[in-house]
Amino acid sequence: MKRLFTILVFIAFYHGASGQFSAGAGLSVVTGDADAFGLQGRVMYAFNDDFTGNVGYNYYFNDIKSVIDVDLQYTLLETDGGFKLNPMAGIRVLTQGKVDTDLQLGLFTVIPIGGYQFYIEPKFVISDSDAFIVNVGFRF
Repeated sequence: MKRLFTILVFIAFYHGASGQFSAGAGLSVVTGDADAFGLQGRVMYAFNDDFTGNVGYNYYFNDIKSVIDVDLQYTLLETDGGFKLNPMAGIRVLTQGKVDTDLQLGLFTVIPIGGYQFYIEPKFVISDSDAFIVNVGFRF
């Protein structure tokens, strides 16, 4: 699993030379069958003006431990001030003793405040144990 994440991060850095690469760091809160709180890091690559790929790594401070998110975002709304509203869909790879893959659907929102970009990402995980997740953080 660590090799997969390393390969995805390498691909993001390789394609980032064109200036369409960004990263973020923040917090993640899970509610549902397994409540959890953790830290998150992510890399994003804008394929074009409409689509952005996202790879995130979440480390939770409970039995879930580590999760890798791979998403595709579509830019639905973008203002001149930098506010973005991006519906997203992707897969969530849970590495809790065994590898488990789930579908996730949500909304990635970028909110500019004082020259900085913050993000909030509410999403639903569709699996045997459904969950609602909120990620918040800083985008750079």
